Amino acid sequence: MEKLLVDMIIDKDLFATQQGELDFIFNTTFKKYPVNIAKMKRYAMRRNREQETEN
Repeated sequence: MEKLLVDMIIDKDLFATQQGELDFIFNTTFKKYPVNIAKMKRYAMRRNREQETEN
């Protein structure tokens, strides 16, 4: 789950159809599932995109 959320932010071309619904996707995901924020940050750091995901 965490990887998909980070990839949606980073790969705008791959997930172009979902870009308008990112707020809805994130809000729904955080309400329904336990999301590990530390895991998201580690994955973003490995991809050298931590600043993009922080915003």
